[in-house]
Amino acid sequence: MAPSKTRAIEGLTLVETAIVVCVVGSVLAIFVPTFLDHLRTSKVEEPPLLLDELFERTKTYYEQRQGEERWCLPGQAGPAPADTSQDPAPHDFTGSGAPGRETFEAIGFETERPIRYRYELIPRRAGCGVDLEPGHILFTVRATGDLDGDGVESTYERRATVDDDGRVIPSGILYVDHPIE
Repeated sequence: MAPSKTRAIEGLTLVETAIVVCVVGSVLAIFVPTFLDHLRTSKVEEPPLLLDELFERTKTYYEQRQGEERWCLPGQAGPAPADTSQDPAPHDFTGSGAPGRETFEAIGFETERPIRYRYELIPRRAGCGVDLEPGHILFTVRATGDLDGDGVESTYERRATVDDDGRVIPSGILYVDHPIE
């Protein structure tokens, strides 16, 4: 009967260690870029969502206050909050002292989600009796923020016009400048 061979020291051999290092390196090579891409895109998901809401609320305000050729727009609101942050922070758009508080309150714009950008509503002309010429800009909603603290701001902007029937429609596409700044 042949004597049994046993290892003198238990552990990984050099080949086994190299295989483990290769597997871990491969997993990290796939995961890290995906994770960083997710971080970047999570920062730029906020403005289009909230601008759509601000646009729709302003559109509703405008369309509910029409009659006998007296179309009404709310006043200018924002930019609010006054400062942007690299880290999301809650903001009360209708709280006392908020720029454009009355307008944000009148259109019902509020969010409970923490935000990184400043939001504003810029009407062509506030009040009633707004011109209804198709193609002219009726109002603009804008989001700006400096996400990485380098002094260069990301800007997202959506404009509204009216069609031939007086309905509010987007004017062009969502304008984006420096989306991941």
